[in-house]
Amino acid sequence: MTMSLWPRSGISTRTTMLFWICLLWVAMVTAVKYPEPGPDIDGLKFCEIRPVEKCCPGRDDYCTMPILDTVCYCDMFCNRTVSDCCPDFWGYCMGIRPPVGALKISEYT
Repeated sequence: MTMSLWPRSGISTRTTMLFWICLLWVAMVTAVKYPEPGPDIDGLKFCEIRPVEKCCPGRDDYCTMPILDTVCYCDMFCNRTVSDCCPDFWGYCMGIRPPVGALKISEYT
């Protein structure tokens, strides 16, 4: 007696093979790891290396640094939204640990 990989009899070999191929594909896709951060966020220094005013008072739409395909902010207004502050804003500009939901720097985690 042969053991079937499919729990019910009457299922074609082609359907069984398709099932296992799909299952293998799902397993491979879910096992894929995301790549490490690119070179533009290596070191996680943004506000600290701004060429002009490092940490800006109030709201300043030009107090930014490029990060990936967007910008992050080094102004005190970014403190209200948390999510658009540069990763080093909390430690460098405020001297505190990042709040929950902020981008984290390894030295503060």
